[in-house]
Amino acid sequence: MSENITITVNGESREVNADTSGFDLFGDDRAVVAQRVDGELRGLSHLVSDGDTIDAVTIESQDGLNILRH
Repeated sequence: MSENITITVNGESREVNADTSGFDLFGDDRAVVAQRVDGELRGLSHLVSDGDTIDAVTIESQDGLNILRH
């Protein structure tokens, strides 16, 4: 059984399983191509940790366009 952790996603506090990835958080939103975890760009496969602050990186953003062009 997985423990729960508390994270902040796009400015809102959430409680999730400790084995949660960006795919779990943003998988339904096809515009999201990466996540910014505590200020650092990470892929959607990155597992989040307790206390992390996560923001979606969308294809429309400069970082998202850079990822697409890479």
